[in-house]
Amino acid sequence: MPAHTGAGLPPVERSLHVVRAAPNEAIELSVIIPAFNEGARIAQGLDKLSESINRGELGQGVLEILVIDDGSTDDTSAEVERKLASFAQLRVIRLPKNMGKGAAVRAGVAQATGGVIAFMDADMAVHPSTLQSLLVELIGAGMAIGSRAMPGSSTEDTSLNRVVLGRTFNRIVSILTGLPLRDTQCGFKAFRAPIARILFHCSHVDRFAFDVDLLVTARRLGIKVAEVPVHWRQVAGSHIRPLSDPFRMAADILSLRWTSRELLAMPAVVITGSHHKGPLAGATREVVGPTLPIVPWDDEGLLVLFPMCDSMDVERRLLLIEQRLATPTLRPINLTMAQVVPLIPSLIAASAADARPRQSTAPDLAATGIEDAQPGEPGPRYAQ
Repeated sequence: MPAHTGAGLPPVERSLHVVRAAPNEAIELSVIIPAFNEGARIAQGLDKLSESINRGELGQGVLEILVIDDGSTDDTSAEVERKLASFAQLRVIRLPKNMGKGAAVRAGVAQATGGVIAFMDADMAVHPSTLQSLLVELIGAGMAIGSRAMPGSSTEDTSLNRVVLGRTFNRIVSILTGLPLRDTQCGFKAFRAPIARILFHCSHVDRFAFDVDLLVTARRLGIKVAEVPVHWRQVAGSHIRPLSDPFRMAADILSLRWTSRELLAMPAVVITGSHHKGPLAGATREVVGPTLPIVPWDDEGLLVLFPMCDSMDVERRLLLIEQRLATPTLRPINLTMAQVVPLIPSLIAASAADARPRQSTAPDLAATGIEDAQPGEPGPRYAQ
């Protein structure tokens, strides 16, 4: 069964991939921090993050931090290691060259192990303590985004150039995409992990307009997005170029109108076996972890999706399922984006219930146009 990883995952310089996570602790929240040449100002942002962690403002579960060094030519990675030397669940992942903020966050999502994934800018222009307000919204939504333009939000020390740039860009986004959101570009967003993997699997924009790409994809998939007011404080040293970046962002947004998402195949497998649904769901979740989408299927089966997984990763996970579940029957299939749409309500409900036994609301196999995929062949097209 071939796997498709959407825009492709950026290669990682493994020699600089530092992992110190405690081996027996289940990660509940993964915080991704993309960084490019932030050596001169990332320490201040990490101080804010450390204070929030120490005060318990990021939730009570186990937290991991993934700093994605997007090909920096300064001492960004070294500064992160210095400031967070005592934090056990830290991963510093260095990309071999500057690939863009979207590519950096995508690399972080692929590596994250928590059931909830958030990303924030290295300067912490929105204080990390605000993250809790996003996490609360995930009770009823698949994605929550910070907004500097909602009632209740505020900005501080914002330059006139930045204000004009932000308003102009949001107006362009509204006209070209029809997104009913006040602020798409705030670098403060959170997702249920399975939703994040699906969105980034379907995304292809690597630079600043990647946020719009995710939000357009979320609308196409019917994923609810909650917009949350935040206090945003400008930090000197931004890499945004007011004269050239708006044109590049607009070009990226225009490309979204003509990019076909139906060609993005997503590997999946239907699992049935001797378990009742509850034990099967729990056992499957233990095998695949909290980040992969799982939905109930038919009366006793499950559907597991493998977004952002390459062929070797899919085969490894299928082998683990065969080894650890009692007499499972595995039926590999491939899904198009349109075939994923009717699964989203069940996915949201399943992740909210943490894969506990529940009434199945998954659509019938035939009703969604999904058929068996033969090894080595792409999945069937969805019947429009």
